[in-house]
Amino acid sequence: MTEMTGFDRQHKQFVRIDHKKQLFLDDRMVEEIKNIRRVQHNPVKYEGNPLLKQDKPWEREVYFRTSNYCVQYDEAEKLFKCWYEDLNLQAEREGKGQGECGLLYAHSKDGLHWEKPLLDLVLYKGQKTNMLLGEDKLLDAGTHSATVLYDPLDKDPARRFKMVYNGARAGANVPKKREQRLGDSFGLCIAFSPNGIDWTPYAANPIREDWGSDVEVITYDSIAKKYVIYGRADAPWYSPHPNFQHWFPPVRPNDPRGETYPARLVYHLQSDDAIHWTEPVLVSAPDKSDNLDDQHYCLTTWRVDDYYMGLLLVIHNVPDTVTLQLAWSYDGVNWIRTQDRPDVIPLGCPGSYDSLMAECPTPPITVGDEHWLFYGGSKVHHDWWVPAQPGGEDEAPHGVSEDDKTLANKTHLCLAKIGVDRWVSLSAMAREGYVHTFPVFSTGAKLIVNGRCGKDGYIKAEMTDNWNNVWDEFSKDNCNAFTGDAVAHAFSWKAGKDVNLIPGITKIKFYLRNAEIFSFRIADK
Repeated sequence: MTEMTGFDRQHKQFVRIDHKKQLFLDDRMVEEIKNIRRVQHNPVKYEGNPLLKQDKPWEREVYFRTSNYCVQYDEAEKLFKCWYEDLNLQAEREGKGQGECGLLYAHSKDGLHWEKPLLDLVLYKGQKTNMLLGEDKLLDAGTHSATVLYDPLDKDPARRFKMVYNGARAGANVPKKREQRLGDSFGLCIAFSPNGIDWTPYAANPIREDWGSDVEVITYDSIAKKYVIYGRADAPWYSPHPNFQHWFPPVRPNDPRGETYPARLVYHLQSDDAIHWTEPVLVSAPDKSDNLDDQHYCLTTWRVDDYYMGLLLVIHNVPDTVTLQLAWSYDGVNWIRTQDRPDVIPLGCPGSYDSLMAECPTPPITVGDEHWLFYGGSKVHHDWWVPAQPGGEDEAPHGVSEDDKTLANKTHLCLAKIGVDRWVSLSAMAREGYVHTFPVFSTGAKLIVNGRCGKDGYIKAEMTDNWNNVWDEFSKDNCNAFTGDAVAHAFSWKAGKDVNLIPGITKIKFYLRNAEIFSFRIADK
C-alpha cells in the first residue's frame, strides 16, 4: 500500500496536497469507490498525418524514430521546430560507421503545416538544403540519435538549445579506449546553439564515455531544476565477435540484467549544468508482466506537479514492432505502468504511415487545453533489411521483399492530440458511482476538477471531515452539478462559499454518472 501510493499513511493521518494536481493514475488518493472503473485514454491521431516525410532529393534514409528526431516549441520565436536524422546508410556500407549521418531541420508556425527552410550550411549539388550537418559539415563526431532541448532558462544565450547525441566516428574506439563494445563509439556528447541551427560541440566531449548505445532523450525538470537524460547506457545486445548475431541474440527472461544482459534496458542520468552527469542508474527493465519478447527501448518524461509522467517505448521483437506505454513515477527512478499496459498510440492499419511503429522522444507540448504528441510513425519494421554489420548480415526473414530492404520514405513525423492530463480517468456509466478520497489538506479556495460528462451525465462533489461527516453547506445536494467538458472546472455550492472556509483536513466525495474524472486540485485558480 505504502509503496504504491507514494505516501506513508502509517505515520500520517492526511496528505498535504497544497495547490497541486492529483491524478487518478493509481489509488494513492482513493480511499473508497462504488460503481467506478479506471480507464486509460488514447490521443486522437491528426487527420492530416503525416506532417513531415522524406521528399527532398538530398534526403536518403530519413529516420523519424526514437531518438533520431525531436520537436520543441520555441516560445521566443513562436515556432515549432523539428530536428531529424538522415542515417546515410551508404556511409555505413562503405565502412564509415554512423559518423556521417545528417541532421536536418524543419519548422512550423502552427505545428500542422511544416516548412523545410533552405539554408547554405550544407549544399547538395550546389543547391541550398535544410541540412544543418552532413558529410561536408560535421561536429566532433557524427550526431547519431540526437535529441534537442529548448532551454530558455539558461542565462547564456549561446546555450539556449542543447543537443545530446551518441557520438559516432569511424574507428573511434579501435584500438579500444573506452568500455563500449562498439568500435565507432565516441561516447555521449553535447552541443550548444543560440537558435537551433548553428551548433558548436562542447570542447571536452564526450560528457560520458561509458555510453555506447543509440538512444538518449534529454529533458529539463523545472521542479527539481535538473537536466535529465533517459536512454541506454550501453549497447547490451552487441558483441564485435564475427560469429555474433547482431540483431537476434537469445534473451534470458529470468535475468534481463545478467552477465550478458542482451535485453534492452533504460537508464537515467541527471545534471545541474548539462555538462557533469551522475552515473547511469537502471530504471526500467522487462518484468514478469511483459511478454517474453518485450524489451524497453527508451523513456520520454515530463513533470505534472509531484508526478513524473513517462512514455515508455517497448520493442516487441517477434512481430518486430515498437509501441508506447504510459508510465509514471514519484521519484523519477521507480516507474509504474497502467493495468493491461495498452498502447498509448495504437498502430495503424496494415500499410499505413504508422502501421508498424509509433514512438515519441518529445514530451507532450501543451497547446490550449490539449497535449500535442509529435510521434514518429513507421511503415517499416524495427529491423528493416539493414546493410551488413561488422559481424555479418543476419538471415533474412522468410518472404522478405526488395521493398522491405529499403528505409527511404518509410518513417514520418505524425501528430496525435489529447486533452491536458487526460491519460487516465475514473469513470462511471449508467449507475451513479462515487470516489471518496483520503484526508487531504490545502489552503486553496476552489475545488477544481478535470472532467467530462456524457449524455445525461454529471459530476457532483461534497466535502466531509476525516470521519466522513458531511459539511452541510458543501453537500452533494447543495452542489451545482457539473455537466460539461472542461480541464479545469471549479465547483460551486448554493451557499457560494469557498472550501478554504472549512477548518482542518477534509475528504472529498465525487459522485458521477455517465462521466469521467481525470484529476482534481484545491487551489485559488
